[in-house]
Amino acid sequence: MDKEKERENKKNLDRKKSKGRGSVRKIRLRPKEPSNSNKKSGDDNQPGKKAVRNLMLWLMIAVGFIILAQILAFDQKSEVEISFTEFKSLLTNGAVENATIIENDFHG
Repeated sequence: MDKEKERENKKNLDRKKSKGRGSVRKIRLRPKEPSNSNKKSGDDNQPGKKAVRNLMLWLMIAVGFIILAQILAFDQKSEVEISFTEFKSLLTNGAVENATIIENDFHG
């Protein structure tokens, strides 16, 4: 009698396995292919395009700093160009506090 029960149990297990119940299913995994609906226009996910975009960002930041430095540099007091005779008369009147001579140019 025990042998008959064992046979019935085996048959039941075989039936369950054939139906897919209780058995382990093998699944093949394959890489997901991007669908056309998920693609953005221009395909921005390429590494080369990201590098170019990053480089352009840093160049724009650098140019911005250069422009800002130029604006701040020109914000200083500007010199007024006068003739030598005017400079000589201002020098004799005591209106010139200090002067710098660079080759043929007077700055004061």
